[in-house]
Amino acid sequence: MATGDRRELAAFERVDWERVEEPDDVSVRRGAFATVLAAILGVFAYTNVVDSGRVPTVDVLAGTVRWIEPTALDFAYLVLAACFVFAFALPVVENWRRVAIRTKVFAVLSTVLAVAFAYDYYYLAPTPTFDSVEIPYYGYLYWDVYGVEWVFVFSLLVFACFVLGRLFDDLDRTRLYLRRLKDHPTGAVALAYVAFFVLGGAFGNAVVGMPTTFKEVEGSYETYVHQPPAPVSTPFGTTDLFTLLLALAIAFGIVLALYNRVERVREPLGLAATVVAVGLATLFAVRFAMYEFLEFGPTIGVAESSHCAGTMVESGCLGSWENPLGTNYVGKSLLALLFVGFRVSLEVALITSMIMLPIATLVGTFAGYTGGLVDDTITGYIDIQQTIPAFVAYIVLSYVFGRSLFLLILVFGLLSWGGAARLVRSEVVQRREAEFVTAARSAGADDRRIMRKHILPNVSNTVLTSVTRRIPLLILAEAAIAYLSLNDIMVISLGESIANGLNNFPNAWWVSSELTLALALVVLAFSLLGDALRDVLDPRGDA
Repeated sequence: MATGDRRELAAFERVDWERVEEPDDVSVRRGAFATVLAAILGVFAYTNVVDSGRVPTVDVLAGTVRWIEPTALDFAYLVLAACFVFAFALPVVENWRRVAIRTKVFAVLSTVLAVAFAYDYYYLAPTPTFDSVEIPYYGYLYWDVYGVEWVFVFSLLVFACFVLGRLFDDLDRTRLYLRRLKDHPTGAVALAYVAFFVLGGAFGNAVVGMPTTFKEVEGSYETYVHQPPAPVSTPFGTTDLFTLLLALAIAFGIVLALYNRVERVREPLGLAATVVAVGLATLFAVRFAMYEFLEFGPTIGVAESSHCAGTMVESGCLGSWENPLGTNYVGKSLLALLFVGFRVSLEVALITSMIMLPIATLVGTFAGYTGGLVDDTITGYIDIQQTIPAFVAYIVLSYVFGRSLFLLILVFGLLSWGGAARLVRSEVVQRREAEFVTAARSAGADDRRIMRKHILPNVSNTVLTSVTRRIPLLILAEAAIAYLSLNDIMVISLGESIANGLNNFPNAWWVSSELTLALALVVLAFSLLGDALRDVLDPRGDA
């Protein structure tokens, strides 16, 4: 018997089979849900079809009654709230002692988040959600949270509770995964850059600020356009920060490759010598390629010294450490633009993944376990769906509903889960006749419980790996749409910033170069991380 099957059978033996039966109050809950849903649909039909009118709402803080004219979106929110209460919140409350801690945390925080969203949507709008809120170390916060950002926060909560939280369910298995990842240095480096991408997108602008054109200088506002990256002194002369970082990244990749293949490099003395030699050689080569071959430079010519934010030298204007990666054509910091672009890419990647992951898991599991005509029907639908390019669907729908980031996320989320569902189906087909499933079926467990308690936990790694490998394509698609100016112009995307930077290339070479390299590294890091997760999470590698 394979090690993975032994582990699954051991998990089966630990199940308390006295709790296999479903609770008797499920039918009561379903009846109450049907009643509430019918009431919501009845009010919707009356206010939007029979007689357009207003409905009362209570302002809890003010203690007054407000009359609003409900829209279809308002009723959609009510339906979602009813589904959340009856399908998730009530079962968690009824089984509070048996549910995992992460599920309890998610239930509480998601309820708080829903209440905050309702208050912001119905009572604060159009007033900013956070207006003149003083936060230590960051000064004052001005932030009006929009709809897609509420969904983004909810997706972060789902990711933290049900993806990262699963690592604490079986600490022995988590330690095994960490040991495997330690033996996979490329995957570890990719994970580190992905962590930088996530943290930078979520909190980067809280540290460096939002991209702004003007800055206050001695009581007046001035702008410095096209400032190069900050200068750094090196053994080969003054080098701009971007060139230095590029050389360090290339040198790190070379040292990592040598470390994996050459035995002597793994020794402390050999590693130190390799780092110094490769670092200096790479810096010289990259600096020569940037300054001599491509004819870029660490300075830029300006008309007057007052237009230089850094130091004027004989060759031109040097950058300043106030904007370490330089500025674009209107004086916006490239570092701030980078983190804003990371934020948009992170929203697309995370929210779309949170849409794709449950759909692919549920559809693939149901099709693979049921088989027969149901399997053939679902597989045929997936084949038809995969013939519809999400990129083209977004372009068409954007002319109908208008360009928005939420529309992009929704289209790609609903049209990109087919490949992951096929992988899950194949995994379920292999496992539905496994010994632990046969044992559960013999013990009296019904099909729904077998799929939920025994099949789903064993295919979650497959869908997680598949979605991780899909994320680079989503990020590139969003950047391409923004590059073609098909996005919402109010959303500062990496693709849009790259397109604007190319308008002043090669004079301001660093604008498009820095953002393109950062985008390429994000895509590469997710691809490498997907490959690493495929090896790390493979149960056939259990010792």
